[in-house]
Amino acid sequence: MSSDFRGETILHFYSFSGSLETFQYLTQSQDQFSIDLFQTDSWGRTPLQSKASYLRTDAPALMRYLFENNSIPRDKAAEVWIDRLGPMSMLLGSARRLSAGYDIYGLPDAEIRFILDLVQAGADLHTQNHLGATPLDYLLSTWWADNFTEDNKEELLLAWLSCLSCKGVDLHQYWLREEELHDHGIVVQVNSHRKHIDRVFTVYYGQSRDDVTVLVEDIWKKPDPLCEMPGSWDLEADYAQQRGLTLIEGQSPSAFWSVTTVGFQDGDYSSERAGCTASVSGL
Repeated sequence: MSSDFRGETILHFYSFSGSLETFQYLTQSQDQFSIDLFQTDSWGRTPLQSKASYLRTDAPALMRYLFENNSIPRDKAAEVWIDRLGPMSMLLGSARRLSAGYDIYGLPDAEIRFILDLVQAGADLHTQNHLGATPLDYLLSTWWADNFTEDNKEELLLAWLSCLSCKGVDLHQYWLREEELHDHGIVVQVNSHRKHIDRVFTVYYGQSRDDVTVLVEDIWKKPDPLCEMPGSWDLEADYAQQRGLTLIEGQSPSAFWSVTTVGFQDGDYSSERAGCTASVSGL
């Protein structure tokens, strides 16, 4: 199949922007189009891998179609490849979509079901991108852009933990590993860097494997006096530039909330007990 200057075919990330029906038509019309679903672009990605980093809400449907609507194979759920954003997996991409679109679309059932199936298939819950961010960091990161207000992010984290718990993941072990990957619980920002502010999570462990309370808060970082002197090098701006993050100045800490998962195991749980204003759907 022909490709553009990026080595992408019509089915790859930037080349394809049609609906699922259009995608099906292209792949099923072999007498008119020579389609190779394993053809790689200049990054070495197949069309399936390129869909994983989509920020579109129909990405799960496109990927399920490429699986022929069967269950997600374990090797595909565990696969990690190099994307424009560095190391990428289907679970990283799903968490990225869930976080980026949450404030606009809420919790899309199709994405939640896709995450459930990825966890069921054994996806690595702690896969890290080029910044060291895990799927959890995508969910907890700030997304400073038009229409993003970070309202009720408790529901977002609750949905994620619900997916893990109902698929038998030990939440104690999950959080212990995330604590190992995050120095002092500092969230790895994947979109923007707020000057002098860190987002931090703290985990309190209950009696059962799925009983945790997670506190998420923004804290002021004490600036280095030498960096505050007139004419001094702005280390935070340099940090943001090197990591490809948007530098946000003049913001105040915005997060101070918690989620508790007590009752997951018995099913005795409601969003109100976590301080959420809306129930978690799709679970």
